[in-house]
Amino acid sequence: MDNLILLFVSGQAVIIAPLIASALLFLLALATPKKQQGKLAWVGATAVFLTGIATFFAEPVSNSFFLFDPLSKVFTFILAVIAPLVIVYSAKYIEVKEQKRYFSIIYFFIFSMFLLVMANNLILFFIAWELVSIASFMLISFEYRERKAVFAANKCFALTQLGGLLVLAGVALLSSGNMFSISSLVAISGSIPVSIALPAALLIAVGALSKSSIYPFNWLADAMKAPTPVSALLHSATMVNAGMFILFKFSPLFSRFSEVSMLIIALAFLSMIYAGVSALVERDFKRVLAFSTILNLGYVAATLMLFTPEATAAALFHLVNHAFFKAGLFLAAGIIILKSGDHLLDDLGGAAMMMGKSKYALLFLIFAASSLPITNTFLSKWAVYSIWLQKMPLALPIIAAGTMIPLVYYSKIINVLFYPKNFKKKKLSKSLTVPLAIITGFCLLFGVSLVGYNLLVAPVVPVQLAFPFDVTLVLLFASLLLGFALSAVKKTRIDSTGPFTGGEKLQPAAQTMFFFGKDKQFIKKISGFIDIDRVYWILMKFFYYAFRAVNWLEGLFEEKTGAAIAGTIAVVFVIFFTGVF
Repeated sequence: MDNLILLFVSGQAVIIAPLIASALLFLLALATPKKQQGKLAWVGATAVFLTGIATFFAEPVSNSFFLFDPLSKVFTFILAVIAPLVIVYSAKYIEVKEQKRYFSIIYFFIFSMFLLVMANNLILFFIAWELVSIASFMLISFEYRERKAVFAANKCFALTQLGGLLVLAGVALLSSGNMFSISSLVAISGSIPVSIALPAALLIAVGALSKSSIYPFNWLADAMKAPTPVSALLHSATMVNAGMFILFKFSPLFSRFSEVSMLIIALAFLSMIYAGVSALVERDFKRVLAFSTILNLGYVAATLMLFTPEATAAALFHLVNHAFFKAGLFLAAGIIILKSGDHLLDDLGGAAMMMGKSKYALLFLIFAASSLPITNTFLSKWAVYSIWLQKMPLALPIIAAGTMIPLVYYSKIINVLFYPKNFKKKKLSKSLTVPLAIITGFCLLFGVSLVGYNLLVAPVVPVQLAFPFDVTLVLLFASLLLGFALSAVKKTRIDSTGPFTGGEKLQPAAQTMFFFGKDKQFIKKISGFIDIDRVYWILMKFFYYAFRAVNWLEGLFEEKTGAAIAGTIAVVFVIFFTGVF
């Protein structure tokens, strides 16, 4: 109790302000009548923003429960800016009858992510990790009457739970039951014996990759069954960023072993190729954006594994930039889907016309996703190219492909959404357009200046990121020009009623979306050697038979005996957690 009082008196309690705010908002959302949820959204957005920003400018804190360092500040800032905008946006996006359930889960999700990036105790950290998974499960399955949404939520939950168990095993191996401070573990990671550190590093790395949907843990595209505002949060401020947070947090441990770094680089490159090619033949607008997220996270993970201060800075800078432009793209996609009632590109020819002036925000965000000049990602890609040219030039073709391929499918998306003009302008609520405009402003600000880098990245890695006017810039522009050239390739070998179009003739604008030949067999050959759906099926069968086994064991004991055993187990857990804390 004395320590708790000292924590508040010393002013360190400011770091738990967003935790308290989101927890109270969760309870308030449950108690507020459905008709008042829209007003609560504005109150909640303001509370999350103010507490998050106040926390961001707070002094660093380190104790046995919380660690609020410059890295935590980066993720706190992203969440404090994007989450309130998504909340305001959702007030007009989600139907009134569903708002009560929706907002309560959203605030729970925000609470879980804040707790994750601030936790220093291993048990507290793992609890936060699991809470993020539970919240994402509830949001992905929000439309629970739709079978595919429930399947997607189950798949995401099973794969991320597998990753969570791997992370738990890794940190348990590192701590050996004697140390529960993450900062202390990271500090001594260089002195931990190889026989313990290597398997622990592998377990933590694979677990982190599963959270970010890095190949072969491909759950993110299926998760697009969630409402579009949820997708904006999943891809920018919460779920996938949790995995990247682990990679950054434990990078000193990974840097000891080339086996671990090369495994992560290999999986990251494989993810980039898989996601890029999948996006080229995808017809669902949101799934294209999901594959784009996987590709960009592959960029971040691979660059981080080069383990130089410049590489870490470039990776973190690109992660920040990706968070903002991807959140904006999903908000823009949500407007189109809401007003058109469709999400297939086949039926969205000229749909951007419905957005009025907001269509220029959509266009700029597509430019940012394509890494064009004056956008934020152009700067981070420039830095990334420079790092790879210095450290591993043989990998530049894959890095360049990661720039060219998005430009191809985003060019096709522009062709679909802006031509022909089949849709007319529709009246849009300020709750939909203002968040989109603010996020677009951040992408422009971080692209024409180094404000984003100096504010967020430089405190984490105090190095001056290089933007050399040499062959690096030539390679980047060559990648962009080649991407433009590929995007101009006409669809000449594919019938508009081909096998993967479902036999339906596509609109002329949508026909140009498809870049490859007769069908999706090329994609299947890339991803088929690890059938992730089969892995998911095996996991679900394992859980099913595990529950059956538990029920069978319960039947072997009388009611009193079973109660005695359960009580004993409960006492053991209480003693264990008491010892931990």
